[in-house]
Amino acid sequence: MKKVLLGALGVVSLLGSLSSVASATATATKNGDTYVKISPTVHTFQSDGPYAVGVYTTTIHVTDSNAVSYATPVDVWYPALRPTAKTRIVATYNVGDWLPSLFKGLLTKDDASRALAARATYIEDAFSAASSVTKAGHTTNAAPTLASGKFPLVLFSHGFAGFRDQSSFLTTRLASWGFVVAAPDHPGRDLTEVVGTLAGASSPTSDGNADVKDLVATINLFASGKGGVAQKITDATHVLAFGHSAGGSAVERLASYESSIHSTTFKGFIGLAGASLGAWSVPTAPYNSVPAVPGVLIAGGRDNIVSATSLRSAYGQLTSSRRYVEITGAGHQAFSDLCQIDPGNGGITALANALGIKLSSLGNLATLATDGCFAPATPVTQDWPIIAQVLVASARSILGFDTSSKALSGLQAAYPAQVTYNTTTALP
Repeated sequence: MKKVLLGALGVVSLLGSLSSVASATATATKNGDTYVKISPTVHTFQSDGPYAVGVYTTTIHVTDSNAVSYATPVDVWYPALRPTAKTRIVATYNVGDWLPSLFKGLLTKDDASRALAARATYIEDAFSAASSVTKAGHTTNAAPTLASGKFPLVLFSHGFAGFRDQSSFLTTRLASWGFVVAAPDHPGRDLTEVVGTLAGASSPTSDGNADVKDLVATINLFASGKGGVAQKITDATHVLAFGHSAGGSAVERLASYESSIHSTTFKGFIGLAGASLGAWSVPTAPYNSVPAVPGVLIAGGRDNIVSATSLRSAYGQLTSSRRYVEITGAGHQAFSDLCQIDPGNGGITALANALGIKLSSLGNLATLATDGCFAPATPVTQDWPIIAQVLVASARSILGFDTSSKALSGLQAAYPAQVTYNTTTALP
């Protein structure tokens, strides 16, 4: 269950970032979907959109290729009207929520551990839709009011040893511009599973494509009308997917699968520091064909986990509409919140300290969790606006909301020190 927090600092931070865009906005429709009607530039999507954002947690049920069934949580961010009630609760998460239960007691064993663990908390640009009931039986928080319209469904797939909320700076940005964003935990490779395996626990699934099945189950949840709070405003006939690292591979494999069944609802995918064909080991059918939908790949020039070279190779495999963007100084975690969780220490440091574990003893996991958090990588907060610009502009372009390419085509000229490549043509 997502932890929530109502504090002056969080409210001021959140509302301050939202106040830069007026709540009233002109909208239009395309193929039944509502979108913000604007003339975008290379700066437009570097700020939050006109909608406030609500977030809630629901559940999907999945059966893998070995006939093993499991349930996994899904967080959903959705466009909402700007709340006025002071009791609105700003959503937060703590990375410790994804530790296996055998470790959680160590986070609260004494005051020092609790203080360290608290530093692994991240404040989202969203309001919780979860109700809080007082002892007197009064509800102190109601779900933020749904925005008016129908909005495309966007899936997010987290990375290896990641979790569904790990890139909330992007999931909330998309929702603020008029998308319903749904992110499942992948129990075959999320933080809970990876840490649990290190401690000798067994994985809930051994299916290498279980993450794709998680994403398909998420689509089916909304297609069946059971998506929860945001179901009424979700268009499950126009679906996009984006993912980070292993999640970038997952959304490309999802695109391959959807292409193989001749889906008319799946419109495109965006890989952040991750892809499948040309960058990872070759998957099996029906996940190994070149997707017959638009694809966008975004790489970090300072990524030591998934190299920009491998992403360029993956881009070269794409035969449909495509774009490749390389952020010059970005490391692997520039595409997640992790470097800004316990800032200056790098993602999981606070939790490791609370558990009494030396970060160096975590080996590859420590490297993965902190790549891009330190020099020579560019500070992630400098790259986040451009990454958000590419993501939102690409989603709108794939769906045909913007007829102009100005939001994407001028990025390299506008930011020559930060953007190495921004191309739709063959790379040298």
